[in-house]
Amino acid sequence: MTASSRRLTVVGDDAQSIYAFRGANVGNFGLFTNHYGRDAVVVELQQNYRSSGNIVVVASHLIKPNYDNDPTRKNMIAMKDAGHPVRLLMTEDASGEVNTVLQAIQQLNQQGVAFSDIAVLTRTRVIAAEFELEMKRKQIPYAFPSGTGLKDRHEVHTLLAYMTLALDDSHDEAFVIACNVPQRNITKPAVTSLTRYASTHRISLMTCARSLVFGSGALDGWNSGSARELAALRYVDSISMSCSLICQVHN
Repeated sequence: MTASSRRLTVVGDDAQSIYAFRGANVGNFGLFTNHYGRDAVVVELQQNYRSSGNIVVVASHLIKPNYDNDPTRKNMIAMKDAGHPVRLLMTEDASGEVNTVLQAIQQLNQQGVAFSDIAVLTRTRVIAAEFELEMKRKQIPYAFPSGTGLKDRHEVHTLLAYMTLALDDSHDEAFVIACNVPQRNITKPAVTSLTRYASTHRISLMTCARSLVFGSGALDGWNSGSARELAALRYVDSISMSCSLICQVHN
């Protein structure tokens, strides 16, 4: 790539290596300058346009030990005002963290700050789910500007489908979601045939599936009923019955 022109641009952050699990190594920056010598021009991007001055100062102090013996250490420059002081909260676990933050949010709201003017930034989806559950309990309105909320996650959709079947086994949409999660080798033609038969005879998909599994094993219009698919349909029915029993015990 550089045999003739020696023109090559490398962009990265030498303060972190979040892709180390893929073989990334921040030491490559040093190797780059050593290899190209005087031809290598280093442009340091030290201005921070995102965070307030206090946040930049705290963050710089946190990573300072990583650069104590590094002559190339950058000095970050905040382009915004100092802003509010940074508060350090120490909690025993994630639940304590969530409750502490939400209590602070409720206090701000009582002081006249609108919920829509408050943002919570989380590092992982796991802690975001904890926040969402607790905000529901405390009736704090919220919105996800990006990403997926708890109720929209695939596993929650599947669980709700099973619980819906437990309460109402004639719910065809829930059956379609549950019948092949986890993967049970129920083919799309099989589901299409079930849907066509159920629609023609005005019965639910679950009723149609039970007729196949526990009846003669064949229905008029059914043209995709392998032994494996029948076994999978039996499994769906057994899970639905188990969920129904759990609901009855809970009640």
